[in-house]
Amino acid sequence: MPIPLPEEDGISPFRSDLLAGRTALITGGTRGIGLATAKAILAAGGNVVITGRSIDSVNSSVKELGHCAASAPGERVGGIALEMKNIESFHDKWNEANALPCCGRRGVDILVNNAGSLNFARFGSTRAQDFDEVMETNLRGAYFLSQCVAEDWISRGDDCGTRNIQADVPIIMFMDPADFHL
Repeated sequence: MPIPLPEEDGISPFRSDLLAGRTALITGGTRGIGLATAKAILAAGGNVVITGRSIDSVNSSVKELGHCAASAPGERVGGIALEMKNIESFHDKWNEANALPCCGRRGVDILVNNAGSLNFARFGSTRAQDFDEVMETNLRGAYFLSQCVAEDWISRGDDCGTRNIQADVPIIMFMDPADFHL
């Protein structure tokens, strides 16, 4: 079941043209908060490029978002596969995103760092490998993607200080009083 656009619920505080002419890249935009963010940006008149680990999930979500935007394929919505742990690919992936038709001549000018992974280990039983996996995606990936994007924006003469949104996803630990031997 598609998630309604915020304005369909009458809850959007934004003008429908607030982000007209702007394009946001949303990491982890294929579901959850990322997909809802993409819908809100579309409702505010912006264009979106979503990312996800799987090109199949990206294509499915791009199709859904295209229906929400009531636009021709690729006109306001695009997507690319992006693995946040593969920081060596960021420059190529950034260029790929900016070449999508929905970016127009201006390119992506908003970055929403939303992608994240979770570890549902109980407190006291988290393995270092699991912790590192979460930090590699949620912190390291977001940091180096932001650096890549900022370098490009600065080279274009854009002010990038206010357009990077970071959604921190913590490691969720389930604590059980038995873990503390009280």
